[in-house]
Amino acid sequence: MNTINILEYRKSIEPNKATKIKVFTEFFCSEFTIKAQDDNIDVRHFQDMDIDFIIKSLGNYIVVNNVRAQNTADTYVKAVYELLEYISDKYGATNAIFTNMRKNKEFSDRTKEVTSQLRATISKDIATDDDYESLVNCVESFLQENDNIELKLNEEIDLFISGERKNLRIFTSFLSILAAICVMVYALKYNVITELKSKDIDIIDRKIKINGISLPLNMELEQLLKIYMPIRTKLINFHRVNTDSLFIKYKTGQQLIKDDFSYTFQYIRNNLNGFKSEEFSSRRILEMLDRGIDISSISQLTGFDIKRCAEIQANNSTTDILIEFLSGKKDINSSQFMSCPFCGTRKKANIENWIIVKFEGDDNKYVACKGCKGLANREHI
Repeated sequence: MNTINILEYRKSIEPNKATKIKVFTEFFCSEFTIKAQDDNIDVRHFQDMDIDFIIKSLGNYIVVNNVRAQNTADTYVKAVYELLEYISDKYGATNAIFTNMRKNKEFSDRTKEVTSQLRATISKDIATDDDYESLVNCVESFLQENDNIELKLNEEIDLFISGERKNLRIFTSFLSILAAICVMVYALKYNVITELKSKDIDIIDRKIKINGISLPLNMELEQLLKIYMPIRTKLINFHRVNTDSLFIKYKTGQQLIKDDFSYTFQYIRNNLNGFKSEEFSSRRILEMLDRGIDISSISQLTGFDIKRCAEIQANNSTTDILIEFLSGKKDINSSQFMSCPFCGTRKKANIENWIIVKFEGDDNKYVACKGCKGLANREHI
């Protein structure tokens, strides 16, 4: 049996294509319940793959990543094509799209039919699909490289408190990650991030209050804040300051301010050239608008005025043509996803991933993902 090591293959190709191959193989393994042992996959699976599945995977990629630009989707198609071509050349496991001219043309025509419905260009003041993927990769890479981040942070803080270290590299990087997640999930303007208070975070009930709006706490952010909060307390006690600000400067224990933007996003800026947080906030705002959230609520949450939110909507109207096209089909297939109203996680819209929950003192019934189970404070129906 010949196998391909997907991780090694991804390392050998361009980063923007490597990201897309990661999404493709994860979807592939999930759909066919294939276990990739140490990232090794039997090449025969790729040989037998049909065009319908590739189109299905493309739809999944577009919907889950909220892809807006043609060139991003085209790059995904090209990355998958090149993977199949590589497997054919190296392992002799040749897919029919390389041996059958009719199949090859069908592959080209059908993928183009899908990608051509996306926008040829998008507003320059909104993060592109590739920009977004780069930011996600930046966050994931840091967390993977620092899988024992809690230990590293505490060691670094202890050295700082003892006077053995003056500059905290890991802490500032971790702060960048927290701020970036606030932008990607909640579309927050920078001044809203700096104004967050420690009392706005409820780890036990998994809630975050932003500008008076109580929301489910993003699961990844929740886990990272569990690590951050004791570190924050250590620094405040060391500096003997009285502050309720959530995000603080390690050298003083004081609140971050407007002029600290470069400091707050230092790690992100070092890894993403030309990073502008408002471009990513605008992208998330557009996603909220596309999902029918009213503009006044978005403005209140994010800190961007209604005029700016309206500009984002006007400059990028009807950008989700393809997603409407995909979701407009009568049959609901496993490439369609929905977001959990409690934790925000996106999962396939099939019954295996969802449960009905009921809260004490509330006669209503709610849909929740099996991962958070309605944030665990519920009865199963």
